[in-house]
Amino acid sequence: MQAYREGGFFFEASLMAVEAKKWEDAVNFVLKKRDMIEEIIHKFETLPSEIKSLPRVKIALARLRIETGNLDAASEIMKNIEPDPSFIQEPWPDYLRGRVAEALGKNREAISYYNKVIRKNYAFEDAQKRLHSILEKSPKSSFRYQQKEDVYDGLGGKWIMAVDTALNMPSLLFKAKNEVYSEDEIRDSVTALKSILSLSHPHILTLKDIILLEKELYLVYEPFSGITLAQLFAGQFQPSLFRAVDLIRQVIEGIYEAHRRGFLHRQLNTETVLIENERKAKVGGFGLPIPSTTSIEQRLKFMPYFSPEARRGAVLSPSSDLYSAGALFYKLLFHQDPPMEGFEGLSIKDIEKLKEFPPQVARVLKGLFSFSMVGRFKDASEALQEIKPLEFLPGALIAERYEILREIGKGGMGEVYKVKDLDLDEIVALKMLRIRSGISETERARFLREIKVARKISHPNVIRVYDLGSFKDITFLTMEFIDGPTLNEWVRDSFEKNISLKERVSILHKIAKGLEVAHLLGVIHRDLKPQNVLLTKETEPKIVDFGIAYTEEGADLTMEGRFVGSPKYVSPEQIQGKPLDGRSDIYSFGLLSYFVLTGKEVFTGKTTQEIIDAHLEKEPPPFPEELNIPEKLKKLVFMCLKKQPEERPPSIKAVGRVLEEFK
Repeated sequence: MQAYREGGFFFEASLMAVEAKKWEDAVNFVLKKRDMIEEIIHKFETLPSEIKSLPRVKIALARLRIETGNLDAASEIMKNIEPDPSFIQEPWPDYLRGRVAEALGKNREAISYYNKVIRKNYAFEDAQKRLHSILEKSPKSSFRYQQKEDVYDGLGGKWIMAVDTALNMPSLLFKAKNEVYSEDEIRDSVTALKSILSLSHPHILTLKDIILLEKELYLVYEPFSGITLAQLFAGQFQPSLFRAVDLIRQVIEGIYEAHRRGFLHRQLNTETVLIENERKAKVGGFGLPIPSTTSIEQRLKFMPYFSPEARRGAVLSPSSDLYSAGALFYKLLFHQDPPMEGFEGLSIKDIEKLKEFPPQVARVLKGLFSFSMVGRFKDASEALQEIKPLEFLPGALIAERYEILREIGKGGMGEVYKVKDLDLDEIVALKMLRIRSGISETERARFLREIKVARKISHPNVIRVYDLGSFKDITFLTMEFIDGPTLNEWVRDSFEKNISLKERVSILHKIAKGLEVAHLLGVIHRDLKPQNVLLTKETEPKIVDFGIAYTEEGADLTMEGRFVGSPKYVSPEQIQGKPLDGRSDIYSFGLLSYFVLTGKEVFTGKTTQEIIDAHLEKEPPPFPEELNIPEKLKKLVFMCLKKQPEERPPSIKAVGRVLEEFK
C-alpha cells in the first residue's frame, strides 16, 4: 500500500486499503486524484452486508457520494447510521451532514453542523475553512466577537479575551490603536496580515481572522490563556536560569518557523510574546507595522529591543529578529531592561553575573545580542543548536515527570542527574543513555532487552532500576539515588583511615552477592569497576550500570578499531571480542578485589594499548607483603585473574563462599 501511494498509484493504494479494511485511508487515497471514485464506490457497494452496515464503512461511502455530487444517496446513508457509543466524539457524521446542508444552500444548518465538528476536533481544517467561508459570505450586521475581559493595554494595541458567538468558542483579540497607526498603515497591514493566516507553530500565536470594522483593526487569534511578558515582569517575574533558557528557546523556535516560511517579525518585544503559566511561550504580532505616531517616551520604552539596523531605518533580515530575541534573553537572565548597545553594552556587574552561569549561556547571549550583525548567529537554526546543550539545566522537566535538581556525574554515555519524580514525590537518579553509533538493530534490541531484565534484579547490593524511558532522542534510566562516594573514592581515602581488612572483605563479599543474583537472571555486568559501585552512608555497596555495555561508556571493546570501555577492568575475552558469560565478570571482580585490598590497580600503563597487552600477556603483580593479606585470599584473587575463563572459579557464588570465611 505504501509503495503504491509513494509511487502516485492512488487508485491501487485505495483498493488495497479497502482489502485491509482501512476505510478512511481508502477514501483519502482515491480523493488524491479523483478520477476513479466510482470504481471505489462500486468496491464499497459490493462488500458483504455485515461489513457495509458498519458505521465507519457508511461514513466512507457517504464521503465518496458527496464528492460525486450524489447528495440524496449521501443523505440516505447518513440517516441510516446506527447510534454507536464510539461515535459520540466522532466529527465525521456532523461534517458530512454539514457538507450536504451547505451544498443544498442551508447555511444556518451547515454552520450548526460545522460548529459541532470544531467542538469535537478544533484541528479539523476543512470544517474550519468551510465555516469561515460561509460566515464571510453572510451579512455582517453586527460584530460577532463578544468582548469579555481586557488582558493587556500595550503600546500598539489592546489584548482582549472574547467569545466567538458564531462558534461559541473563546478567542483572543488584538485591537490595534488608531492613535498610533495611521489609516494607510492599517490598510496596508491587512494585506500583509492575510499571508500570516497560514503561519502555524506550537510557539506562534495562530492568527485566525482579520477584521477591519469602521476603520478599527481587530486581529482574532487562537484561544490562549497566557499574559504578555511585559505583564509578567511588571509582577516581579524573575525566572530561573533554566526557565529563561527554555522560554527563549520556544520564542526562537517560533521565529525559526516564521523565517523558514519567509516572514520577519520586525518588532519582537515583551508585548508581542505571551506566556502561559510562566512556562509556555507564544509569539504574536507578526505582520503588524511598527507604529509611526507614538510618542518619544513610548518609542524609547521598546528601543532596546529593536536591532541597530532597525533603529537607523535600514533593510531588516532574520538577524534583526535574532537581536530582538537576544534583548528578550537579556531581560529574562538579568531581570532588567537590556542595554542599547547590545552584548557589547553589558556592565561589569552583568559580566560578573554571566560568569556564574555555564559558559554556553554567554555564547548564546552573544550570538543573539551582538550589536554587529557579524557577531550574531547566521540564522535561528544555529541559535537553537547552541541552546541545545542547555536543555538539562536544574529546573528542566524530563518526560513531563522528572525535574532536574542537579548534575551528579558525567561519562561517555551521558550525564547523571539527581531528579525529583513529580508523580511519586521522590528523589531518584536519572541517567542518560546515548547508545553508541554504528550499533545494529539486533544489538540495539538486545541492549534494551538486557536493561529490561536488569530492572528485575532485586538485591540490597544492586542499585534498584525503576524506569526505562525516552525523551527526545535520548533513552534514560531512573534508579535509586545514593548520596555517597564511589568505591574508587572510598578506597583512595581508606588507607589514610586505616580501614581494616575485615571491612574491605565485607564490601567485596556483598558485591559478589549482588553479582550472584544478576548472574542467576542471566545478566552479566561487562563493566564492573570501582566507579560503578556506590557506597551508602552505612558503607553498603551498591552495584550500578547493569546491562549498559552497548552505550558509549560500556565495556564492548572492538568497534571500528577503537577501544570502548574501561581498560583497567576488562577481561581478556572482552578484548578479543569473544562471547561473554559470568566468568568475564569474575575476572573484573578479581581486578576490583586487588584494588580494594591494596589501593593499586593490577595493570597500568602510559597508553590504553599497554594496559590491553598486559591483560593478555602479563601475570598480575604479587600482593605487597606489608599488607599481610592471607594466602587463601591471595590465591582466590589470582584464580579470578586467570587468562582462560575455564581456569577461574566456576561461579561468583563460589567466590562469595571463600570470601565469607574472612568476614
